[in-house]
Amino acid sequence: MKTEKEFWLTMFLIIATAVITVATYTRLVNFGFLLGPYRMNHWVSWIGSIYIALAVPVFSTLKRRAPQKTKLLLRIHVYGNLMAFFLISIHFASQISRQPIPDLGTGIALYIVVLILAVTGFLQISNFGTP
Repeated sequence: MKTEKEFWLTMFLIIATAVITVATYTRLVNFGFLLGPYRMNHWVSWIGSIYIALAVPVFSTLKRRAPQKTKLLLRIHVYGNLMAFFLISIHFASQISRQPIPDLGTGIALYIVVLILAVTGFLQISNFGTP
């Protein structure tokens, strides 16, 4: 990610994710309404999770088969995964806001892993620490 415009777009997505996640946790924003048989926070989490589960292996395969399109594929990978992380964060904040002390089960462990992947991916594409 070389351009300043792309850097600030990425930063905007990260900040928006943090703000909406905190707003969801503090119940300023409510994604707990029903949409069909399930709550909206579940729908967004499933969409984000399915996107990551399908898009990451597809990205890995396509960048080897079409190396001339790596730049475009990387942009799709970055912004798609940030949007998926945004959706997953909504669900996570909705779930942990339901209890005074969150259960330290697999949900927190999985969210921490996804958070670490998002942060390290951002640091890698932003070239932080390189002269």
